[in-house]
Amino acid sequence: MRHLQAFMTLAEELHFGRAARRLNMTQPPLSQIIRQLEQLVGTPLLSRTTRSVSLTPAGQAFLAKIRPVPEVVDLAAQAARRAAEQGPSCLSIGFTASTAYDFLPEMIRVFRTAHPGIELDLREMTSIPLLAGLRSGSLDVALVRPLLEGPDLSSCVIQREELMLVLPSDHPLAARHLIGIPDLAGEPLVAFSEEASPYLSQLIQTVLRSGGVQPQIVQRAVMPTLLSFVVAGIGVALVPASARRHAIQGVAFRNLHALAGDQRVELLAAWRADDQSPLVASWRRLVQTMRHPEIAFS
Repeated sequence: MRHLQAFMTLAEELHFGRAARRLNMTQPPLSQIIRQLEQLVGTPLLSRTTRSVSLTPAGQAFLAKIRPVPEVVDLAAQAARRAAEQGPSCLSIGFTASTAYDFLPEMIRVFRTAHPGIELDLREMTSIPLLAGLRSGSLDVALVRPLLEGPDLSSCVIQREELMLVLPSDHPLAARHLIGIPDLAGEPLVAFSEEASPYLSQLIQTVLRSGGVQPQIVQRAVMPTLLSFVVAGIGVALVPASARRHAIQGVAFRNLHALAGDQRVELLAAWRADDQSPLVASWRRLVQTMRHPEIAFS
């Protein structure tokens, strides 16, 4: 930019001495700047004699093209300063498929109302890539099941929900309204993938064993494929209650009797512990206001 400003001033004055004074420098440094610019361009821009300075045809063409540059640079600088003052204009949010039925849609609606100028980059992932995305910075925040390890990530519980039994509509248990874990003994189970959904996979197996049922796993999947396998009659499944919002024909959702309080499914809001972004802080405050009533602020 310094070279262009020097050339434009000299092109106006057509006199090295006057141009140098306007630029608050002496004539030799100005001459050196112009020579450097001509070397970069690859052709003489000025015709010099002992009595006069004039633009060459190349210099005239060059001047015509660079006249808007200072204004463009100034506008770009203003935009950069505004961006620095206002913070980022996009928030990338990762989420697992099992969180998409209840909390996520409402969170999107509320956030867009509170921050109409902010773009949301929503990315569905399984748990392990989601946590890796947080750590690498490709994700700003996440809605994730409890699977956090290490001091580099922070989180707070924002929702707890019951587990429900989902089974084919014509299954004999679908006619009952009071079903306990022992009633599932011997039932083939469609379970969550251990790799993609380790938290739900482990929680559901723990719930079954605590009720005296040894899981008879015949198929593993993630939502919504898991529900499709239930419709096909492959087995029954235990899923978060929010999965009821998934419109699918051929299945019935039933409450489970006498589950313990610690057998509910938790949803966490997660972010990098050292992230100082005002937008991330705003998102954290917003999702905490949407938390389950019994969950205190953390």
